[in-house]
Amino acid sequence: KTSAKAQAYLRYLALQRRIDEESRLTGIPCIRRLDAVLKSPIRSMLYFIWDDVFYEVERNPKGGLRITLGSPKNLTIAWNGLPGNLDAAFTNETQNSAYFFRRNRYWKYDFEQQRLLRGYPRTLSRVIPRGLQGVVRDNGVTQFFSRTGLYQHTDGDVRPRHVTKEREGTVDAAFPIFTKGYYATVRGSLYTIHKTSTGEPLQSFTDRSLRADFGLPFCEQDERDKGVGAGSSSAHLKLDTLREVCQAYFVIQYHTNDTSVMPEGCELFNGESGFGELQPF
Repeated sequence: KTSAKAQAYLRYLALQRRIDEESRLTGIPCIRRLDAVLKSPIRSMLYFIWDDVFYEVERNPKGGLRITLGSPKNLTIAWNGLPGNLDAAFTNETQNSAYFFRRNRYWKYDFEQQRLLRGYPRTLSRVIPRGLQGVVRDNGVTQFFSRTGLYQHTDGDVRPRHVTKEREGTVDAAFPIFTKGYYATVRGSLYTIHKTSTGEPLQSFTDRSLRADFGLPFCEQDERDKGVGAGSSSAHLKLDTLREVCQAYFVIQYHTNDTSVMPEGCELFNGESGFGELQPF
């Protein structure tokens, strides 16, 4: 006899197949500018959203990242009537849900039920900064990137705290990566990974190419986008090459007492034992 949990999972898969089929788009539209990037609370997947279209990028079991079959998809059809031209989005992993922002309103989406919740959209509280461009939540701290700068809100506080001035907080999108304690900001076709605790960028993951690392088709190439990162020597490595460098380092560390310094960027790969495929982020 099939358990209730198994039946629910089968219904989830059937609904997902139908949504995938109905939301699939013909042709491959290019990305003009990202509106938001969302991390799934239940799958190892990122959603890159612009206008009313999105690409799904998942972890490849064999290593690396890949765009899923069927991408790009129609946002409104796939996500139960969610409007396009969003300003920002972020995931609440404890609730398996996501919030989407557009102007002065926001929507809440339940990933387990795969639907927008009733009672939404709602009007944003006045304490939330206007002109949102990205939201990142990690370990009880929510960061709001807006046209007027960067704001931080710690659970229990009355209102967000203004951290940086205008321009310093300006991004196209911001999202937490798979590795805890880090998040990424997006400007044009480039992305940078930061430490959540300090906001400092990782030199080897500063101004890296979304085209090269994620396979995303941008309509226009940023003049700084050369297909790899800018800055340190490891930033110039392709993601697959950097993974091989890190894997070699972890293997040596596991089998010897070598005390050499970890190559830049290897902290984002989950291969400390040196075995299995190294996954980025």
